[in-house]
Amino acid sequence: MSKISPNTVCKVIESYAIAYPNPIKLKAGDSVSIEKWEPKDSEWAGWAFCVDRRGIKGWVSEKYLQVEENSAVAVKDYDATEISAQSDEQVKVHFEEFGWAWVENSHGQQGWIPVKNLSELPNGSDLNKKIVSSSLALIGNTPLIELSRIYQGPGRLLAKVEFVQPGGSIKDRAALQIIQDAYQSGSLKHGQPVVEMTSGNMGAGLAVVCAVFGNPFVAVMSEGNSPERAKMLRGLGAEVVLTEQVDGKPGQVTGKDIAAATELAKKIAKDRGAFYVDQFNNPSSISAHEKNTGPEIWHQTDYKLNAFVASVGSGGTFVGTSQFLKSKNPQIKCFAVEPYGAEVIAGKALTKPRHLIQGTGYGSIPPHWRPDLADGFLSVTDEEVMSLRDELAKKEGLFVGFSAAANVAAALKVLSSGLVANSSTVVTVLCDTGLKY
Repeated sequence: MSKISPNTVCKVIESYAIAYPNPIKLKAGDSVSIEKWEPKDSEWAGWAFCVDRRGIKGWVSEKYLQVEENSAVAVKDYDATEISAQSDEQVKVHFEEFGWAWVENSHGQQGWIPVKNLSELPNGSDLNKKIVSSSLALIGNTPLIELSRIYQGPGRLLAKVEFVQPGGSIKDRAALQIIQDAYQSGSLKHGQPVVEMTSGNMGAGLAVVCAVFGNPFVAVMSEGNSPERAKMLRGLGAEVVLTEQVDGKPGQVTGKDIAAATELAKKIAKDRGAFYVDQFNNPSSISAHEKNTGPEIWHQTDYKLNAFVASVGSGGTFVGTSQFLKSKNPQIKCFAVEPYGAEVIAGKALTKPRHLIQGTGYGSIPPHWRPDLADGFLSVTDEEVMSLRDELAKKEGLFVGFSAAANVAAALKVLSSGLVANSSTVVTVLCDTGLKY
């Protein structure tokens, strides 16, 4: 079978069982010992059977390793998670490498399956052409739209339409990845409560995912977030706990407001024996975008993009997506967006902690921030955001939230300021729907 196109639905023609229930997972810089290599005349030539420091074993391609005799150092992150599949089961292929396909089944679980175990279905490249088993299958694989009515060139402005997901935002991706990883690690069990501090979007994503998995969800929010968000969370079955603002005001949540909500969320999680999500410190927030958002953009643009632009809150979207895109093409420029006056990541003083862009610009640097991924920083004012939000609705028919408008405003600056060549393709994300405000 020829190379499988991204987002293609395939049928499993031969059942596959997980060979290694504890998959080897490496971060760049991790050391491993090598037990054996596949023979040079094997179809898997170039693969080494490695043992990490925890004693976990697994196969790793030499493309991920810097080899020295019987040991090696990982040169980039590697995840060998596999997934079991039954004959005639249908799975969706996200991307293919080294004879393996990274697939997603109808339960939203993801992992590797050998390509030889798959058969492409006729006219099966669109998941919407078949019935899905739960709302989790509606997370990810969002369309990429050209915003040609607000930008006519030179170059192209493209945007990932993230608000079409069941929770209404890009945070659905991280919510699903975090819960799946928590179940896989054993830190979360069926029926156990889940607690998180949220500005609303992560909470909605978690409410959707927890509903399907059967876990009660408690969302702790600053009362400064829009009441529409709390209403949506309650509608999805979440318990919503509101905290008083420290120095913000309605519609403008500050870092101190977030800190207060975080402390209460931690206390509730401890008191109830709950799984505390901790999105700012949870690496799954990043891997969700490195495994999914980045590959989707890469394939949807036919590998021809020049820049990626995204606002930074927890940092998951920017770091994970940029990490993947730069691994494919180091020449892709990645620009981080912050509210004007709250450009702390860019190294400036915090002069305006209150702004309209909920979920970003909290006046602190995210724990997993990677400064090496940022080729530049852009700021947007509340006025620019309001203007672009109105323009997107009236010219493109896209009613989006403030962070989405901020992303588009910043992307327009990239295209018009000489930061990239005139013929460049710039991609950004429409984070959430305007119905949450």
